[in-house]
Amino acid sequence: MRAMPALLAAGGWVLLGACAAPPEGPRPGGVMAGDTHTAVLLDEALAPMLQLQAQQGYRDAETGAFIAQTLLLNRSMEMVDLECRTLFKNDAGATVEASAWKPVLLTPAGKAIAMAPSLRPDATRFITQIRRR
Repeated sequence: MRAMPALLAAGGWVLLGACAAPPEGPRPGGVMAGDTHTAVLLDEALAPMLQLQAQQGYRDAETGAFIAQTLLLNRSMEMVDLECRTLFKNDAGATVEASAWKPVLLTPAGKAIAMAPSLRPDATRFITQIRRR
């Protein structure tokens, strides 16, 4: 699992991801060549409440599905009722599939995993979108 240490604010959207750009620079569409996964908060007010602890994507050997997992931590002492959806990307960074919005309930100071599968053989990376429910 890859830890995501920083919060970046960008024009009303809050991105959770690594800060350093790879030497070859950004790809078209703002996807960095070295980034394989990231998360986007669609509600800026969630930024102080949530911490993205890790993300992992892997291909299941039995089913062939690409499984996307995002580990979230509730940094507040309130229940946080969220919805998450996963945008699956190919190696070029193009979206090849989008999952349905799925509920994620975080207890005070609790953790939860947002998980989604894709049967697309070209899905190799993902972006998790997060919003209040």
